[in-house]
Amino acid sequence: MKRALFLGFALGMISYLNAQQIVVDQAVYQVKGKTILKAGEDVTQKLSETEKETIFKALDEKLEAEKKAKKEQEKLEKEKKALEKAERRAKKEQKAAEKELKKQEKNIKAAGKWEGKYKSAQEKYQRLKRKGDLSPNDEKKWQGKLEKLQSKYEKAKKKL
Repeated sequence: MKRALFLGFALGMISYLNAQQIVVDQAVYQVKGKTILKAGEDVTQKLSETEKETIFKALDEKLEAEKKAKKEQEKLEKEKKALEKAERRAKKEQKAAEKELKKQEKNIKAAGKWEGKYKSAQEKYQRLKRKGDLSPNDEKKWQGKLEKLQSKYEKAKKKL
């Protein structure tokens, strides 16, 4: 990109330093400094002052238009870069949002999993307790198991 800008600038300077072609009243003139050429022949002395002024005025207008076009081109390139940067930033933010969404979905799934395990273990414990199939040691084991499942469930719920 820098190389292209440098090349464009160099070509512009070369054409500026060389003769500038101007068309006035359907005649093509070349202007080199204060010398006016027509078909490669110096006609500066042959032209009237008003013709010279017209030619130099046309040259100034042409150079001014080229300068404006160059500024506009630079402005457009700057805007393009800004848009590309904004697009990259938006893509990055979108990826971050998608990553966060996946994380939330994973947390929801984990919370549902631990809730199901906790509830089913609790139901099984209540059923065994009602039937009287639990010894004091089994009772302790079930309490520990239920506490672990409940803490995992609570932990998963907090992540939501």
